[in-house]
Amino acid sequence: MGDDTVKIILIECAKTELSQGSRCDSEGFMQAVEQERTEGIAPIFVTRHNASGYVIYTGTSRAAMETAEALFSFECPPERTPLLDDVPLAPFMETKKQYPLWFWYVMGRLQWRMGSKRQSETRAAVKQRAGELIDQIECGGGDCVLITRGLCLKALRDTLYRRGYCIQGGNYRIKPLDRIRATKQTIHCG
Repeated sequence: MGDDTVKIILIECAKTELSQGSRCDSEGFMQAVEQERTEGIAPIFVTRHNASGYVIYTGTSRAAMETAEALFSFECPPERTPLLDDVPLAPFMETKKQYPLWFWYVMGRLQWRMGSKRQSETRAAVKQRAGELIDQIECGGGDCVLITRGLCLKALRDTLYRRGYCIQGGNYRIKPLDRIRATKQTIHCG
């Protein structure tokens, strides 16, 4: 009988280079959300780590892939999966009135948390996506790095915790490039 430790590292994507102003209307907010999904990351200066022994998974956004390339040197390219895409927030209301960009994000997240129909994906759907990805990882049995954004990252952290993983980090506000480590002892009989 042998035992192994499964290691999963969750990383918040680097910040993107948003050209959106600090205030916008509902249409401007939709443009900012799309820009965050398609724009590259702001320059970061970090030491790259060798990712040998880890499978790297990223969401389909450009920022997720560029974060992986900035942080790691790897032999095989990262696996891109929509299961790691962040929640596509919608404006909390249609208006031409200008509000600070941070206010649009807070209100969109509150609506998402409360299950508002204005948001395209429910909290339950995000939890289900997180569960599907963890199922795939556990079936594969290897150590991995998951690179994604806020709401998806938190759903993954919570799913891992409920499945008995020991979580280190990410208890409070998660910032770009923060790392959360999840480990779990697995016992193989045979």
